[in-house]
Amino acid sequence: MNRGPWRPWGEQSGERTRRQGSEADDRAPGIIETIQSGYDMLNARPFLIAVPLALDLVLWLGPRLTSPALFAWLARWPGQTADGADLAQALRERGASADVMSGIAQAWNGYGVSSLVGTIGRGHVANLIERPTAAIGPWYVAVFVLLALLVIGLWLKSLFVAPIAQMVRHEPFAVGAALRISWEAATRAALLVLTVLGMFVLTLVPVAIVAAAFVLAGINGFGLIVLATLVPVVGALFYGAFAMDAIFLERVGPMRAIYLSYRVVRRNAWPTAGFIGLTLLISRGVPLALTRVVQQPVGVLLAMIAHAYVAAGLATGSLIFYRERRARVLDVRPEQMIEEAATGR
Repeated sequence: MNRGPWRPWGEQSGERTRRQGSEADDRAPGIIETIQSGYDMLNARPFLIAVPLALDLVLWLGPRLTSPALFAWLARWPGQTADGADLAQALRERGASADVMSGIAQAWNGYGVSSLVGTIGRGHVANLIERPTAAIGPWYVAVFVLLALLVIGLWLKSLFVAPIAQMVRHEPFAVGAALRISWEAATRAALLVLTVLGMFVLTLVPVAIVAAAFVLAGINGFGLIVLATLVPVVGALFYGAFAMDAIFLERVGPMRAIYLSYRVVRRNAWPTAGFIGLTLLISRGVPLALTRVVQQPVGVLLAMIAHAYVAAGLATGSLIFYRERRARVLDVRPEQMIEEAATGR
């Protein structure tokens, strides 16, 4: 079996065999220690904050994209009834002023492409230059552009996390290798998203059948139906929290990544809950703390650098958290880790 860049999974050295009875020697690092290790490792390659920093600069200085044709198309349905006339008018007015990129940036934040502008909103950031406005139309072109931007967001996430995963694996940084790995990881991440969406649809099928039966029987079971939907969804998101980390760190497919994440979280439920809670607190709290700073153009740039550093450190800490606990799940087949020498390969 190939040995990975850290302790080989499933193999015990002679020294560890002698200390097998000592639980303290095989204890995973704590949550705070893991996050601190992530920032210590990031300090050796601070240039890895380039992707979220560049994304923030584009969202700050780039053009505004609007789509009045798309909102007008959406307003056709409520506009056909008297009760929906106000909603239709609001949609048309929204289409004339809404910045599509702000909404896309918030969607990118949802799957890990962190940006300061996407978190706090473009309206809270000071203007440096007058941004040009471009309208997207007709509506089907706008839909295609939105879907394309969502897919581009997955590649941006891969471009951000793949070099960090190389660092956690103790591999040398190379631009060509990082681009190749990011493209492969983006493909697997897209397959993971499609797999999750498929599972969600399959979960909704029995819920929809039960809801239809309740309606036909005249039973008001709205609360029960919502609970039956939320419980499996929240559980799946919790146990699949490290699926992306498995894709980037072990370079596996979506189903294998989901399985590995489930095994790691199942063995470390409380540490996982604490780690997720702390990272959410930091990732949401830091942009709020920088809200006053971004009211001046100079402060915006400093805030973007600080936010990019925080985001890269948390991403590194997440990979380390998964790596250390994955190494202790000894009853799962180890992956064939790719070894790269310092020179040559």
